[in-house]
Amino acid sequence: MREHGPLDEAGLALLRRSEGLYAAAERGEITDAAAFLRAELPGPAGPAWSPPPRRPAPLLPGCASPAPLDAAGWAADGFVCAGPALEPEGVAGVAAAGDRVVEAAFAASGMARLEDWAARVTQIPDPELWDETFASLAAAPPLVRLAEAALGGAPARCLWAHLVLKPPVVGAGLPWHSDRPTWPFPAELPAVAVWLALDPLEPTSGGLAYQPGSHRRGGPPRPAVQPTVPRGHVLVHSGEVLHCSRPNTSGRWRRAWIGVFGVA
Repeated sequence: MREHGPLDEAGLALLRRSEGLYAAAERGEITDAAAFLRAELPGPAGPAWSPPPRRPAPLLPGCASPAPLDAAGWAADGFVCAGPALEPEGVAGVAAAGDRVVEAAFAASGMARLEDWAARVTQIPDPELWDETFASLAAAPPLVRLAEAALGGAPARCLWAHLVLKPPVVGAGLPWHSDRPTWPFPAELPAVAVWLALDPLEPTSGGLAYQPGSHRRGGPPRPAVQPTVPRGHVLVHSGEVLHCSRPNTSGRWRRAWIGVFGVA
């Protein structure tokens, strides 16, 4: 099979529209949509990867000290909830920075309605290039410590980050998938995702559901779990664990920051 580059926004949009994958997800089948899409969409190999430069960033105010990573749960399930990683004032500052990034990106789009733009642009890569708050967030000690614990204690740093957005009522779901095929660096590099809730993650707001243990392929499937994550708390998950997101049927936005931390 040919090597493919990372999924772009057009590819992710195609993934979201795939009725077959949605039907499989509704039936509870373990369908890795991201891997499926990489196999189905031909494309050239991506450029040689090198770690992003280390950028000095001011300390982020409002950091908290979350409980140590649940090592047993991490090994068994491939994901854990932890928190709070930020105090209320800290998460409010990050959320405000996210709003500034969204406003700037929307203004640059030329579209008339924010809701229409957000329905198409579900994520903003590299938010630290728009607002230095996110450079500070990527280096926040609570997040780095959680990532390093998940990586077995190895020194880690944020290699890639993005904001994810789901507008009220019309925010679409995403079928079962694993993240590793979409990460823009070599597959052999150890890495984990740190998912920071800027709004509460609840069933009606487009919450995530996981297939516990699916990062260890080949075992019998276990019932899906949909954790509730308060604002300022985090989900740490393996790049191989299968998960999906539900539609946002609530009356408010669902915003989150995802940092992919790796040993590099």
